[in-house]
Amino acid sequence: MGDIFVAENNLGSGSSRETSPLTLKYLGIQAVVACSFARIFYRNCINLGIPAITTHQASEIHQGDDLVIDITQGEIKNITQGTIYQCTKLPDNIMEMIRAGGLVNYLKKVGANHAN
Repeated sequence: MGDIFVAENNLGSGSSRETSPLTLKYLGIQAVVACSFARIFYRNCINLGIPAITTHQASEIHQGDDLVIDITQGEIKNITQGTIYQCTKLPDNIMEMIRAGGLVNYLKKVGANHAN
């Protein structure tokens, strides 16, 4: 999957700008995992096509752990530790945005489909 950014509580609080998630995207971060997110940070991640995944067990993940995330099943497998964490399943409409690469690409796709 690529690099995964892991944090604990209220990730992204303090700023409504999309600069932070945009920087993560440019750094090649493929997903963000945290116990909780500031809502605007969460939406900015989704809008940029970065899955923002919530699990109460984020603090159990250590730097360098090999993770496999299955958003559709709501599981994060920690290959390094041999454990499985439950995570939130993202709604279908959010998954469509992520698969499209973010909100702008999603709207281009949906707009193109509605024009036919």
